[in-house]
Amino acid sequence: MAGPGAPAPSALASLGVARISLGPQLASAAYAAARRATVSLLESDSYDAVEGGIDFATMQTLLDRP
Repeated sequence: MAGPGAPAPSALASLGVARISLGPQLASAAYAAARRATVSLLESDSYDAVEGGIDFATMQTLLDRP
């Protein structure tokens, strides 16, 4: 499983690695972003933390790919 401290994806590819598993790390990073946004909303009384998010149409396009 790859992640912080592991060789870079390009280094793994040069060793012949065809697939990299992140396990639950991607979901964990998303949960951390949601937590930061929630804390920011509650503490700063603003929506700045969610600015720049992926809009619905873009997300739908990404999820529709085969």
